[in-house]
Amino acid sequence: MSEEQAAQAKPHLKLNMVKVLDMGCGILHQLFIRESVNKSKALLKDLKQGKKIPVGALTLNPKAGEGGDAPTDMPALEIPLSVCLDYSEYRGPGFSHPVFIEALNGMLHQIVTAMRAKKDLNILTSESGSMLVHKPGVVQLDGQFNVMLLALEPSANNSMVMKLMFVDPEQYESVRRED
Repeated sequence: MSEEQAAQAKPHLKLNMVKVLDMGCGILHQLFIRESVNKSKALLKDLKQGKKIPVGALTLNPKAGEGGDAPTDMPALEIPLSVCLDYSEYRGPGFSHPVFIEALNGMLHQIVTAMRAKKDLNILTSESGSMLVHKPGVVQLDGQFNVMLLALEPSANNSMVMKLMFVDPEQYESVRRED
């Protein structure tokens, strides 16, 4: 079988990324906000060390066709889901659990508020299928602002990564320092 035939034989998957985002936000809230502080701190420590933490899997079931029956010859597909952190753009000292939680909480609040109001999530996509949700969580410590965003990144090995990242706060006019 040629590569072209193999590609055509694979089912073309379409994910509703807004639903994936909704589920991902729920997972992040459960892991870091609702979980005990000690467990949340331990997870953050692993993330700061560059570890990718597995948090579950998306199960995709074949959709029913026009006849109303789901194809029985296509098994459900499990897509592993993990979370990672990039804080290379974090500015200033003091990157700690409370700062992380404040930024995460702010970002999740912005995303959930927009979803409930059915407003634009300001999603930026790339050709690789990555999705940057531009609903920032802004945190200020000792006069220094930091901004957290969330990206959903499909991987080549049929997995999905929720990437929490701090971005350059100077990109945001509302947090720039007036010199």
